[in-house]
Amino acid sequence: ESSTFIKRDYSVKYPGVVTPSTVSTLDIETDVLSEEKDIILCTVTFKNHIYTVINKPFVDRIGNFTERLNTKIKEYIGEYVDKANLDIVVEVAEDPVELIKKTFDKLHEWKPDVLAIWNINFDIPYILKQLEKYKADPKMYLCDPIVPYQYRICRYKEGPTKKVTASGQQKPLNPALQWHTLELTASFYVLDAMCVYKRLR
Repeated sequence: ESSTFIKRDYSVKYPGVVTPSTVSTLDIETDVLSEEKDIILCTVTFKNHIYTVINKPFVDRIGNFTERLNTKIKEYIGEYVDKANLDIVVEVAEDPVELIKKTFDKLHEWKPDVLAIWNINFDIPYILKQLEKYKADPKMYLCDPIVPYQYRICRYKEGPTKKVTASGQQKPLNPALQWHTLELTASFYVLDAMCVYKRLR
């Protein structure tokens, strides 16, 4: 893989220089009350930035939603926002496809090294199914837009969900021990924070 050669060349040219990776996080929430089961919001974070996109039909009945939400943020957690110097931005998308586009556009703007998702095998397949449902090409919405379309990759691969014992029996593999991957043309590597947490500890 090209990134491996680049990393090696860098370590040879600059021995002992290690730059900490920057990390973003992503989390989605889905509508469990309707038959559509669409994504109703997605939040991504990076450093002191918190960016949330909400699906318009979910909040359409609430007048002046964004203004009212910002007022409530100040009312309930304003002191924590100020203390941590948080930059909180909330936007409303017309539909789940625009919600996904806005979210990943923001990630491509930030360009973190890692995008961490807790239990990636829920969020990423759900996002991909939403795009499929609305006949939207994942390469157009998840990949970095600066990459020409013909070079874009968006491929999700599930890791093993079972293990085979010495006696030949198959046993379910703990979700935290599974390793699912999203091959994505982007500046960041997508990983499952749950699996990383388990393996490090």
